[in-house]
Amino acid sequence: MVINRRMYNYSNHYYEMGFTIKEVGTFIHKIFELPLTTSRRIAEYCIYCKQANKGFCPIDVQELIR
Repeated sequence: MVINRRMYNYSNHYYEMGFTIKEVGTFIHKIFELPLTTSRRIAEYCIYCKQANKGFCPIDVQELIR
């Protein structure tokens, strides 16, 4: 699965608004029409990546992560 910058931004934006990771995954599922499990994994990865690296994420350097 390829994670693009839009997915990353949506995930972190909704999480910062106070939604849970499960709810953010549901938003990603509806917006990008992906399987629900995949959407939750993407949301979890993007949120964890930003928190673990203090705001820096590889997606900021390169457009796509595989």
